[in-house]
Amino acid sequence: MISLKFLFLEKYRTLILITVSALFTMLALTACKGGDGVSLSGNVSAPGGGMAFNPPSKLEQMFASIFGKYAIADVSGVSSVGSGVTIKLFEVDENGNIVGDAIASTTTDADGQYSLTARSRFTPDSKYIIRAVGASENMDVRVTDTTNNVDPITTAVSELITSAASDLSRVSVEEVAELQNVMDNIAQNIDASSFTTASAMSSAVQTEAINDEETNNQINSIAAAGSICGNVKDASGENLANIRIVVRDFGNWVTRARSRTDSDGNYCVSVPDGEYILGALNFTNTSMAASEWWHTSGTKYSQIDAEKITVSASASVTRNFSLEAGARIEGTIKAAAGGSLAAGTALEGIKVQVRKFQNFFPVAGKRSNAEGLYRINVIAGTYNIGVRNGTLKAYASQYYNGSTGVNTYYESTPVTLSTGTTTTINFDLEKGYKLSGTILDSAGGNAVTGMRVRVNRASSDGGGAAQRLRTNKEGKYRIWLKPGTYFIQSYGQVSADLDMTAANASYSPVGPVTTISTNIKYNGNGVSQAKAWLLDNSGNTVSQELSNSDGSIKLYCKTCDVNYMVYVRIDDSKDWGTTVYSGKTDISTNATLVDATQTSMSDITLLAGGTLNVSITSDGTTAQKNFKTRVMTGGAGSDYLIKTQRTRGDGTYILSIPAGTYRVQMRDDSNVECTVTITAGSTTNLNYRTDTNACS
Repeated sequence: MISLKFLFLEKYRTLILITVSALFTMLALTACKGGDGVSLSGNVSAPGGGMAFNPPSKLEQMFASIFGKYAIADVSGVSSVGSGVTIKLFEVDENGNIVGDAIASTTTDADGQYSLTARSRFTPDSKYIIRAVGASENMDVRVTDTTNNVDPITTAVSELITSAASDLSRVSVEEVAELQNVMDNIAQNIDASSFTTASAMSSAVQTEAINDEETNNQINSIAAAGSICGNVKDASGENLANIRIVVRDFGNWVTRARSRTDSDGNYCVSVPDGEYILGALNFTNTSMAASEWWHTSGTKYSQIDAEKITVSASASVTRNFSLEAGARIEGTIKAAAGGSLAAGTALEGIKVQVRKFQNFFPVAGKRSNAEGLYRINVIAGTYNIGVRNGTLKAYASQYYNGSTGVNTYYESTPVTLSTGTTTTINFDLEKGYKLSGTILDSAGGNAVTGMRVRVNRASSDGGGAAQRLRTNKEGKYRIWLKPGTYFIQSYGQVSADLDMTAANASYSPVGPVTTISTNIKYNGNGVSQAKAWLLDNSGNTVSQELSNSDGSIKLYCKTCDVNYMVYVRIDDSKDWGTTVYSGKTDISTNATLVDATQTSMSDITLLAGGTLNVSITSDGTTAQKNFKTRVMTGGAGSDYLIKTQRTRGDGTYILSIPAGTYRVQMRDDSNVECTVTITAGSTTNLNYRTDTNACS
C-alpha cells in the first residue's frame, strides 16, 4: 500500500518538474519574442503583498517557502503581489487619460516581477505609464527607464504629475525620476503597515507630499512655463550623468524644483518666474567631481556664495557647470542596539548634511536609501557631518564626533576631506525621543508655514545648538533627539526647558505675534545668512533668524517692548563686522525699538570689520570644545558685543567684528579676560590655555 505521504510528495515533485519545464519554455518564448523590441521590466508590490492584486494561493505560498518567493519589496510596508497580475503599457494625455489600446501587456510571475516588450523605437517618456491592473484598483508608474517598479508611491507620483502638469511633453523623465526619489523619502513619514489597499497608501503619500513645503513646490514647478537648462561637465570636459540639479529661492533657500542630468550631461528643469540659486550636486559613484553652486565667476561650493538667477516672462535661461575635482564622503546609517528595530537594521530617509566646519553653512545634503547608504561628493575641505531624522523611526539625530555621536554642533569633530580620496563615516543611531509641535498664528487659526524652529540643549545640560528645522504647510515639525534637556525658540516665543531624558515632548507656540522686517547691508548690498537676534531688556533672546540671500530678514516677538534690541553676528571671515542696530558696537548704547507695535526697522548697516580667530586649549594642544566666551567692548565696565560665543569641536571659532579694542571674557574659566585689537581687513589670532589662564 502506498502511503498518503508518498502520494503527496510525488504530486508536488511532478508539479515542480512541470513548473520548471514551463519556466524554460517561457524563457525560450520570451527570447524569441524580444526581437528588436525594447524590454521593460520591474517589480509590482502593494500593502500586504496582494489585497486587490491577486493574493497568493496556499499552494503558491508553499512554493514561496521552498524557493524564497515573495521577498519584501524596496518600499517599506509593501511586498510583492505574486503571480497573475495583468501589466499593461499605455500612453496617456495631459489629463492622465489613456490614449488608444495597450502598447504591450504581460502578467507578473511568482515573485511579482514583470517583463514586457515595447516597439523597437520606444523611448521612456513621462507620457507613458505601466499599469498593474487589480481586481478593484490599479497602480501606475511613469516610464522613466527600462526598469520601472510599480507600487503605491509610484502611483502617487503619477497622479500628482497629472494633476499639476498641463503639458506632459514639457515634463522630462529626469524631473519625474527626481520627484520619485523625493516621494520615496516622503513615504518614510507615514506608517505604511497601517494600510490595506494601494489606493489608501497612495492617497496618504500624496497628502504628505502636498503638506511638505519643498515637495509641493517641486510638484507645482513641473507645470511652470519657465526653465533653467544647461550642461554639467567635470574639470576634464567629460559630460556627467545623474548629477542632481536643485533650484532654490534666492530669498530664503527653499527648494523650488529638481531634476538631474541625462546621459550626455544635459538638464532642463521647469520653474515659475522668480529669482533663484542653482546647484549641481554629485551623489554618484562614477565621478568624484565636487558638488557646486552656480556663479558667473565660476561655481561656488556653498549656497551662501551662489549668484542670483532671474527667470522672467516664462523664458528659458542657460547655465552650464564645470565641476572641479572633489572628495567623497559615504557610509551607512543603521539602528544601534536598544531601539525598536534589530541592531544593524538599515535606516532609510535619514538626512545627511555636510556643512562647512567654520560657520556651519550647508554645502550638500543627501538622504539615506533603503539600504541605509549615502554618498556625497564635495570640494576638499574641513566639514561638519550631521544626520537629521524627521521620519517615524525613533532614532536620534546627531553630529559626528568620531564615536557615539553628539547632539550639538559645537561638540562635533571636524572631518577633513582630500581631493581624490573617499572617507567613510557610518552612523549607528541610538534610540531617540521625539520633539514635535504645531505653530498657529492664533488659537484655532492658520498654520505658520516655513517657520524656523531652533532646538537648543538646555544650559543645565551643557547648552549649545542642537537642530534647526522648518515647519511644513500644516505648521507642523518633528525631530528625533538624543536623550537630554532642551528648549525651543520659534515664532517669537521660547519654551521652558523640556525634559527629554526618557520621554517624547511637544511644543506648539501660538500667535498672534508682531513681525519686524528689516534689511542687513554692507556698502549698500544685502548680506546673506547673517545671524540676527532680537533681545529683550534683560538680554534674553526673543527671536533669532537668518537673513535671506538679499539681506532681508523678519524677526518676531510675542509682546514687543520699547527696550528690545537687535544685534547681528558674523560667524565667518568677512570684511564686515558683527554689530548692533544703528551701527553701534556697544550694546549698552544701542538704539531700541521705536514703539511696542513697530513692524519695520531701518536698514541695519554693518561696519567694516576684521577677523578674530580664537583657539582655546587645556594644555596648548587639547581642544576645549563648546567653551563659552563673551566679547566685551571698550575698557572695564563697558558691555558686551557678543553675549555668548562657543568654541567648535576643535576648540576654535571665527568672528568678524568692527575695528577696535575688545576684551574676550572666558566665561567657562572664572571670567578671565584677554585683550585683542582688531584692524579692518586683517586677521587677529587669540590663543588661550585653561591650565595657565594665559593669553597669547
